[in-house]
Amino acid sequence: MNKVAAVALVSLTLSGLATDADAQAETRPEMVNFLGAGAAWSGQSACMQRRVFVDIVELVDIVPGAPPPGRLKLVQASVFDIDTCANQFLLAADGSSPLPPNAGIDPALTTASVHATVELNCGPFSPPCSPFSVDIDLTWTGIGAINRMARADHSICPAFFVVTAHDAEATRSATLTGDVSSGGTSLVAGLTLDESFMEDLHLGRTETILPPLPGPFHPCHE
Repeated sequence: MNKVAAVALVSLTLSGLATDADAQAETRPEMVNFLGAGAAWSGQSACMQRRVFVDIVELVDIVPGAPPPGRLKLVQASVFDIDTCANQFLLAADGSSPLPPNAGIDPALTTASVHATVELNCGPFSPPCSPFSVDIDLTWTGIGAINRMARADHSICPAFFVVTAHDAEATRSATLTGDVSSGGTSLVAGLTLDESFMEDLHLGRTETILPPLPGPFHPCHE
């Protein structure tokens, strides 16, 4: 865990610490299972650059002993038009909507698909614009080997908390068919497909809140 993340975790945890020096340590386990598929396109013509991103996400957040797992299933899209000569956005819009029942990602990372309409809104870096709909009709098909990686992390902040985390990640490149369009006009025609992939991530995390210690601040360490 980097120092910025450690400091952020300290600030988030301080408000929940017991003030009683005799308080018992509290352990908070959590597991996150994540399936995703994504694609990115880009293209440049004279001073005009366009970048388009689409992601589908299936996420389950499990906290043992808590209410039923939180589930998040979304399709997300972003469109950016940039005047590279003037170095300014002409359009910066994004949006998301629930993943339709007929869309999803195969946990074996063989295929993924989505057929949905997402309403995009201009963000703070964009000139004002009216919301507009984007039709997403995409199918990912896995190619090549699945790349697997595992990591572990252990961070200690004396008098605050101990965090142990581990994750196992699998990613796979994919071919992509279909289109992303708005008002019947393709938003990606003529653009280069920069990346197309599917991924499967399992994250486990245990946070132990420690009783406060007297004396000066005790720095965090890994």
